[in-house]
Amino acid sequence: MKKLFILFLCFTLVSCSTKTVTPSSHKFIDHVPFPKSTTLLYKEKIDEGTIYLYKDKSGFRHAFSSNDFNIWFNSGNAEVRPEEGFDWTMNNDPKVPIVTFAGVITRDDIVRVIVKQKTMETEAKIINTTQGIRVWFVTFNILEDSKEGEPDPLKIEAYTREGKLVWKDGVY
Repeated sequence: MKKLFILFLCFTLVSCSTKTVTPSSHKFIDHVPFPKSTTLLYKEKIDEGTIYLYKDKSGFRHAFSSNDFNIWFNSGNAEVRPEEGFDWTMNNDPKVPIVTFAGVITRDDIVRVIVKQKTMETEAKIINTTQGIRVWFVTFNILEDSKEGEPDPLKIEAYTREGKLVWKDGVY
């Protein structure tokens, strides 16, 4: 009986110390450009599929996969430690059913991120990852085009708790 208990205890300890890799984790790693240097920071299931926020040797990236993994797209890269305290990247691939924006926040005073288009704006979700990196993302169903001869309607803005605009990108 004592041997059985020790065997059970050893099995439990080995099981608990083994890193669990789910089938979706295998698919994720199989689709990233630099699997050996990739660290998954956050993932979230949405209606259209899954958003992955990760870093690799090239910097911060995000990816989208459809629920069946038939559609996959990796974004370009952004800085993991941006000098200005904020950076972003986007995905607007015609094969992907949504438009995604994501990025990194290293400025402590930034607590709100808004992505604006010509007729719509959405507040980004900000995540404090277990790796100590603050990241954000937002999705849109479409990316609005500018009218011919007009500036691009896309704007990305970061705000403090007091509502002060401290970072912006786009045509103003």
